[in-house]
Amino acid sequence: MKKVKKPSRDFLCSMHELFGSWISSEWINKILQAVKNYPQHAFQILTKCPERALHFHYPRNVWMGITITGEESKDRQIKMLALLREIDTRVRFISFEPLLAMPADFGWEIANWFIMGAKTNPYLAPNKHWIDYLIRYSEETGMPIFLKDNLKPLLGNNLRQEFPV
Repeated sequence: MKKVKKPSRDFLCSMHELFGSWISSEWINKILQAVKNYPQHAFQILTKCPERALHFHYPRNVWMGITITGEESKDRQIKMLALLREIDTRVRFISFEPLLAMPADFGWEIANWFIMGAKTNPYLAPNKHWIDYLIRYSEETGMPIFLKDNLKPLLGNNLRQEFPV
């Protein structure tokens, strides 16, 4: 990061769960301190463990997101959205990746951004009606949406890849 001068967006732990029970709080705090040292960059953190993420303090350059696949129970989705609402961060996002079922339609207003994608290995495209519904929601609310490249087999090259300001 020291070499990167121009502001950038960095997906922190994109293939890992930062808030997993196997990661020490000390290590998480060291990572967040390093993030704070580079305020010109935006660091995206995605978690399936918002219960634990709630217990940390985030620099203003952290974007915090949760993963909802649609297969979680309605109660679990409600809880995850409520926890995301409690996390003090400038940008909150929901990643519907992989989108395996239509998520419950509530509580999304707490998010500033949607990410959507298919299951990658083995490839499993989501139902196009679910994608269309979420795209329509983002259009109606003015929420940016990022459609991952792995949706090209379903949507072609017409992928909106927007970011929050």
